[in-house]
Amino acid sequence: MIRPRIFVNFAIALAALLLFASPVIAARFAWQNPATHPRVIVNADQGLLDALTQHPGWFNDDFLVASFVIDDVPYGAGDGAANFYGRIRKILWRRNINFGTYVSGTTAIPDLQLTVFPPNAVSIEDMSIKTKYLGNWLRDTRQQVVDLRDLESLKNLEYGIAALWRQQPGQVRFIDNAAIHPQVYRMLPWLSYCINMALLRTYNESKGVVSIFNVFVRPWELTEEETNQLIAAVAGNDQNALSFPIPWMRQLKDDKARTAWAIYRYRQLLDHGIVIILIPSADADSYELTGWLATWRRPFDRVYIAAPYSEPPP
Repeated sequence: MIRPRIFVNFAIALAALLLFASPVIAARFAWQNPATHPRVIVNADQGLLDALTQHPGWFNDDFLVASFVIDDVPYGAGDGAANFYGRIRKILWRRNINFGTYVSGTTAIPDLQLTVFPPNAVSIEDMSIKTKYLGNWLRDTRQQVVDLRDLESLKNLEYGIAALWRQQPGQVRFIDNAAIHPQVYRMLPWLSYCINMALLRTYNESKGVVSIFNVFVRPWELTEEETNQLIAAVAGNDQNALSFPIPWMRQLKDDKARTAWAIYRYRQLLDHGIVIILIPSADADSYELTGWLATWRRPFDRVYIAAPYSEPPP
């Protein structure tokens, strides 16, 4: 275990190493007006090609597929997947739809179980044998959570993710499993996640790349200190985003206190230049989220609703 001040000093030093000899490049990606472009497709695989072919009208107002991969790739069949990936990527470009690459921001996976292209996580075999792990990520037995409190482990993960990104150019990086709040599932201190996100965000900004961090948190449960840590980690150049798999619950509809806290936390993030993506769930579908959002959003708030490519936009 290490003290926060030592951890922050190390984070600054590691960021300098990651950014060494990396010129700043102006970002080409731009967030569109949510009033005319309300949907962000968070996850897509090769099935997107069929949807684009059979239902082209569904995508007229889309501007971003946050993470796009070829799924179920047999071990050693990366060349064919890469060609298919490039084919769909060209179709998206022709429709003026940007796309991002996916990576797990806190876990590593055995090499033989990396069955997507581009790889969706650092392989355990590429990590140092000194790397410390905390166990499975939630119920996914493939993914081992790296102990971000350990300096050597954090460094190995950061270098591994940066290496994956250098292999696959992109304007947007979707970083899944970026953080999980202790009240959702206790694993690592919130500060550890935030320092990791700050490092990844800083690296991406040096390349002119936008970061989207997927965080498992009920925003109304964040403390003021945790919120400030999250803002410091993600805000950066006002182009980065947070996606929320637990953005709101219909059970809160009559809970004025927690609803007010949720709105207040979102307002803090938005007012610091952070883009927000609300992901529907069984606790609040896209229509419920859209209706709730309409009760508090301001005209120029950059808030989007995530929706799957396999369905017409809400």
